[in-house]
Amino acid sequence: MTTNQQSTRRIRHGAQGVRWCLGIVVTISAAACAPSPEPTHQTVEYYRANREAREARVAECANDPGALGKTPDCINAKQAAQIEDIGNLRDLPPMGLLKDAEEGSAKTDSSTGSSRPQGTDRPPREAR
Repeated sequence: MTTNQQSTRRIRHGAQGVRWCLGIVVTISAAACAPSPEPTHQTVEYYRANREAREARVAECANDPGALGKTPDCINAKQAAQIEDIGNLRDLPPMGLLKDAEEGSAKTDSSTGSSRPQGTDRPPREAR
């Protein structure tokens, strides 16, 4: 081999190492820039069946509502919590609010004997 052939061979051997390094850098860069896989989304039925998962997700969503409030998991967990934790409004016992309101409206002004509720002695305000 002549000196010229040896120097050409060294250049080619060096170029091969650069190609390998460049290939590794490109592969790692492409993997780093790839979008992260989306997490799996659970359904309302899943959250209804799994109380611990529902409570954990609702607490997580309540802690960061700006970033997580509109995600499918948060919406599904909140819907399941609304169904399971509170239930139907028809199943709730009466609160007794109407009884208190009826007693308040039945009070009359004893001095005049009128049937108007107390505190309505003033005429209504006129519109300006």
